[in-house]
Amino acid sequence: GERQRAIELYDRALVRAPDHPIVLNNLASLYFAEGEIEKARELWQRLIELKPEYPSPLNNLAGIELLAGNLEPAETLLRRALALDPNYGDARINLAITQQSRGRVDLARAELDRAVRDPRSASRAWFQRARLEIASGNPAGGFDAMKRSLASAPRPTPELLNGLGDAAWRAGDALTARDAWNRSLALAPNQAEISRRLAEQREAPLSFRLKQ
Repeated sequence: GERQRAIELYDRALVRAPDHPIVLNNLASLYFAEGEIEKARELWQRLIELKPEYPSPLNNLAGIELLAGNLEPAETLLRRALALDPNYGDARINLAITQQSRGRVDLARAELDRAVRDPRSASRAWFQRARLEIASGNPAGGFDAMKRSLASAPRPTPELLNGLGDAAWRAGDALTARDAWNRSLALAPNQAEISRRLAEQREAPLSFRLKQ
């Protein structure tokens, strides 16, 4: 596919310029997207050694540690990234995820409160805040955060609309859930799970749907 062709091009570029930061970062990102996690890890580690003043590879490597459940190394890397750039929204969101995973919910909320102030990361921060509130047993708070996530996004996406639908459903607003899922299907029709949820809603009495 296109991604594999891009990997081949960057592999050749890396032979010619083994220390080029953009080549290292882009190739690592491609490997990560392909599930080649260890190759991505190696390249981001090389980039950190070459350019310790760059916060993005620290954040990206922390993402790998998060996926592996290595919370302490992830937090260390994220704090290094934020020391270089305190306004780095993606790193702050990942730090919030780390804090939540370690049971530090109030600290996670505090990090997200900072992340939402940056327009570049606001939508992603509100999305994560919604997930946090829902996981904490606060569906109304999750619904509110998802609405803010959608409002601060450049454009609606299926992921955002599905998130809004899920949050609305949990908060008992079946009409908003149905509307969000229909909008998501209009953007991306081949979503079997969303189609199934809408079918189940149509079959259930409205009184039942509103209690969920």
